[in-house]
Amino acid sequence: MPMAGNPGTYVLVTRPRAQGQAFAARLKARFGESINITQSPLLEIRYLDADLSLQGVGWLLFTSANGVRGFAALSERRDIPALCVGDRTAQMAATLGMTVESAAGTVDDLLELARARAGVSRGAFLYLRGKKVARPLVRMLRDAGLNAREAVVYEQLPRPMTPQARDLFDGARRVVVPLFSPRSANVFMEQVQGLDTSATTVVCISGNVADQLERARFGQVRIASAPNAAAVEREIAAII
Repeated sequence: MPMAGNPGTYVLVTRPRAQGQAFAARLKARFGESINITQSPLLEIRYLDADLSLQGVGWLLFTSANGVRGFAALSERRDIPALCVGDRTAQMAATLGMTVESAAGTVDDLLELARARAGVSRGAFLYLRGKKVARPLVRMLRDAGLNAREAVVYEQLPRPMTPQARDLFDGARRVVVPLFSPRSANVFMEQVQGLDTSATTVVCISGNVADQLERARFGQVRIASAPNAAAVEREIAAII
């Protein structure tokens, strides 16, 4: 049953189109018509034709579902076990036929999981990533003494905010903006230059995301209790 909310609350969903549509559907299922949802993807995912060598690879590492999709588009191999940063990324990998294990947390948690599995004689770690990343996972793995390399399988291209989204920031509307990555936070800050965000609450999936914001520009900046979409949704519920 949809929860009651403030019908004067506007939620701006800025995730890439596929993820944004899924998250908007979750919000609509929970809150019904009690909130107004506007979708304006600030990043477009483009998968790359990477030179993917799996020689000597014993583990695949994923920090996003986009990395999973990028790998699956390049290789039919599903026999290499995958270590994933969180449950949703792991779910995507499992859906595509991979044997997966979730770190259920952050890049630091994924690093610890990789270190724990390094004793199993399988081979090198291969990190499938986007062109820009918030944390240098391969360097972190190598600093920990692990054999690791990476392949860039997608890129995130910035897209302009729609006129409908820009119109939300008039200083009168109560706007909630969930942000899921440092990259999207950076693009968001660029897009709202000159707009009135004093009545805006930004909900960040992690502290790393919040660090990209000029906090004084917003009415409130909140950080989810865990780095996943469910925790972001709970923060939104607490607001509205």
